[in-house]
Amino acid sequence: MRIRRTVYAREYRIKVKLKTLRLGLIGCGHIAQMHIDSLLKLREAGLEPLELVLACDLEPERVELFRRNYGFASGTTDFRRMFEAGLDALYICSPTRDHLESVLQAAGHGLPIFCEKPVGRNLAEVERMTRAVEEASLSAQLGLVLRFSPVYQVMRQLLHEQGVGRPMAAVFRDDQYFPVGGSYHSQWRSDLEVVGGGALLEHSIHDLDLLRWFFGEVNRVEARTDYFSGRVGIEDSAVLLLEFASGARATLVSLWHQMLGRESNRNLELFCERRYLASSADMLGTILVQDQHGPVRTLSTRAVDRSHRRMLGRKAPPGELAHSPYVLENLAFLRSLRTGTRPFPDFATGLAAHRIVDAAYQSARQQAPISVS
Repeated sequence: MRIRRTVYAREYRIKVKLKTLRLGLIGCGHIAQMHIDSLLKLREAGLEPLELVLACDLEPERVELFRRNYGFASGTTDFRRMFEAGLDALYICSPTRDHLESVLQAAGHGLPIFCEKPVGRNLAEVERMTRAVEEASLSAQLGLVLRFSPVYQVMRQLLHEQGVGRPMAAVFRDDQYFPVGGSYHSQWRSDLEVVGGGALLEHSIHDLDLLRWFFGEVNRVEARTDYFSGRVGIEDSAVLLLEFASGARATLVSLWHQMLGRESNRNLELFCERRYLASSADMLGTILVQDQHGPVRTLSTRAVDRSHRRMLGRKAPPGELAHSPYVLENLAFLRSLRTGTRPFPDFATGLAAHRIVDAAYQSARQQAPISVS
């Protein structure tokens, strides 16, 4: 029998009984921990009644770790059991190669999914999954987590305020240590057959989605890639010039280096005709702002937080929960399931970012600019 709990639905300002959502998980790695931690915080705060039903991974030790640490009722090494477990939704956090079969099976069973990025190893896989999801009218959200970043949501609002002029350019640097060591422990990211690409596909698809969100559609891209680590097909350096339909341009430098002591870093500068914005935080932090006739001023972390909460309105979770993009994206997914609305970011949004990645890889091979179809 499914448990029902009474929780306070802030957006409705009434007490309602919410069904306990039964969740399954494929892939018990680093990113799965981020999601499960966030889901448990939502449950502990009384915002989302949920049950962790079934965890799956090819390595039994990982499954047992998740059962013991997070309270999953059961575990398996066979992902097909997910479709017999009476789930309300499935989290797909496995290595990229395994997304295709999981998504197609979920679409066939009509099981709502949250799928981590990158969606697939190449554009053809992503197109196939997007078609399957859309034809099945499946509730499906992608892990493009920067869409939920307080800093980037506030920066985007400041970028498009009245009177600042047209967006002109962006300078974006994204670097992290090669994610096979440190906290990641993901050796599969150095196997081209499993991942499909390197820093550009695996990490900076976030950045390309963000730039598209800020500036609109990309018309053309020119890219160069390098392979300092010697891993075949796994680029650890990518430099892109993006041209947008709006007339704006952006440069993106994406790096996987060997400095374990240097955590993931993003530095973003945005230029309008009459405003400059910059931040080195990709979650919650400060933003530098300079307008046409004034000095550079700093929006404090507290000011960014206040602006972000105003943007969320009644949908803002309490306290520090509103600071975490992972909490916010999971809350958005679960609320979409409860309300029957389409989750976002969806597969169509992911497909648009993958088309830019595909054009960038073509450009790097041909040493020439490539139009984004």
